[in-house]
Amino acid sequence: SLRGAPHQHTVVRVDLSEVSRLDARLPSPPGPFPFVAAAVAAALRRHPRLNARWIDEDDIRLQESVRLALPEAGSPAPVVRDADRLSVLSLAREIARLREAGPRGDDERRGATFALTDGTGSGVLWQAPVLLQPQCGHLFVGEPSGGAAHLCLAHDLRV
Repeated sequence: SLRGAPHQHTVVRVDLSEVSRLDARLPSPPGPFPFVAAAVAAALRRHPRLNARWIDEDDIRLQESVRLALPEAGSPAPVVRDADRLSVLSLAREIARLREAGPRGDDERRGATFALTDGTGSGVLWQAPVLLQPQCGHLFVGEPSGGAAHLCLAHDLRV
């Protein structure tokens, strides 16, 4: 992937204290990841070039819907379809359902428009994600520390 697409990485530290406050009020707190997933899905709707597929220099295809791949090491990535149309709680339920179902083969990642890796609960503060081509963006959500978390975005410079 690094040879096929020029990557740029951007790392930001975000304050999650409000997310933590909201999460604590829920009967079954899902943690910060579904909140970040909802924010990413909304941002992709507003910034469609990150929700695109690179075909070649003259063909960058903007996607109609937001479909988030949830890659984990060593297994195909399940996909949350129409993530931009789901509430935070619906996203949390769908993420939990997909994780519980486990990998279902190579076709699982097909159709994803953006990758989102959950590093919360891993102890990893941040890491540089690799693009899962032909997707143009991949965000790693790091382990929250001191009320904040690092987000690391890999994106295709051509798009």
